[in-house]
Amino acid sequence: MKFNPVTKHLFTDDNQLIKQLNCPFNLNWEDLELTKSQGRKRCQLCNKEIIDTESMTESYLVQKMKQNPDLCLKVDLDQANIRVEINNA
Repeated sequence: MKFNPVTKHLFTDDNQLIKQLNCPFNLNWEDLELTKSQGRKRCQLCNKEIIDTESMTESYLVQKMKQNPDLCLKVDLDQANIRVEINNA
């Protein structure tokens, strides 16, 4: 997967848009409410679930986003399954 930190767009390796990250609250992962599911937390401000993409495959994440386009994602620039690409797209 590819992530552009300037535009906050997450793409598949073949340039299909997965999601534009646009959280207005910008909370730290550590400050979010724990859930019963590992790799998932809940925002107390908007009550949405956030999933950690660090251990996900691209195909699994695309499938999850098709099932629920409103899911929020946690993406770190240094995670192994993300390649940072900065462009003007």
